[in-house]
Amino acid sequence: MGKPNITVDFDDTLCCIFSKLANNRLQFFQLLAKTSNVYIVTARNKEHVGEIKLFLNHYNIQVKGIISDCSSKVDACKSLKSIAHFDDSELHCRELSENGVNCFHMGEFHSEKMKQIWKDNKVARGVWKYYVLDNNTRGME
Repeated sequence: MGKPNITVDFDDTLCCIFSKLANNRLQFFQLLAKTSNVYIVTARNKEHVGEIKLFLNHYNIQVKGIISDCSSKVDACKSLKSIAHFDDSELHCRELSENGVNCFHMGEFHSEKMKQIWKDNKVARGVWKYYVLDNNTRGME
């Protein structure tokens, strides 16, 4: 029997801004990549996949593939026969769960303090507008 397939969102899931969480999270995904076929499933378009590859190389995380421009994580996870998906979006987690995909939501987004730190980081980097457009502000309008 082959290795199971695991799917992981990139931004704010694998790539985490919270320094206390990031190191442990990276170790977790490094271990998963050794025992599973890990696929990155992201809404990022193809022109930004290079940044993901640099991150993966820097942290020595081997993945089976990167699914970019992903409009439906349900379809992607089901076609990959993912036994578990990790995501920061409550909306995606709910949709995946309702469609029979095991999904794990990143816990820091249940803390108002950590959500504010997250938003401040996105505003400082000039990318907050993309979260607003994607309706993924976690109530931090």
